[in-house]
Amino acid sequence: MAAENGQIELLHTLWEWAKEILTLDELNNIFLGKNKYERTAWHMALEKGQVELLHKLWEWENEVLMLEE
Repeated sequence: MAAENGQIELLHTLWEWAKEILTLDELNNIFLGKNKYERTAWHMALEKGQVELLHKLWEWENEVLMLEE
């Protein structure tokens, strides 16, 4: 819902908290997580034209990839 509503600050807070308590696999699954309509945060950001959110999601995914190395 935060992604759907473009609440980037809330997503950022959740992301920082998640990095402290989740495994790399769990973090990576955040980007593929789907709502009850089978939509991901990526889908919602694209549909709503939320470019800033798309950039942030891309940034976070790259962060996960770097942690995996």
